[in-house]
Amino acid sequence: MVFIVFIAAFFKKWNVPLIVIALGIGIIFGSDVTGLIYFDNQFKNEKTFIKDFVLNHELGHYRYLNEGQKSELNADAYAYNKMIEIGYNPSQIAVANFYVLSNKKSSLERKKEIYKQTKNSY
Repeated sequence: MVFIVFIAAFFKKWNVPLIVIALGIGIIFGSDVTGLIYFDNQFKNEKTFIKDFVLNHELGHYRYLNEGQKSELNADAYAYNKMIEIGYNPSQIAVANFYVLSNKKSSLERKKEIYKQTKNSY
């Protein structure tokens, strides 16, 4: 993932979307072609709203590049706002956030922030 962010920063001057870069790297280095990166089926079988949260969170990293640890909270907020734009229910976003994050102290702070956004949207 870090490699993708560095490549995205390089390609930013040509306006190449991060998703195109990530998909290209996944196709070239993925288990179906070179086998250098192994992709299991666990994520593929997740519910759509969970996959959309993760995808939008990662796109948020591209949007908030070079902001360090603060970028995690910003990427979560970006994912939340994009999913609201798409038409997801705020409670689905909160569930996705709680599902994908661990219970470490840093993750609990992020869960609380999404919970606040969800609570304020009703």
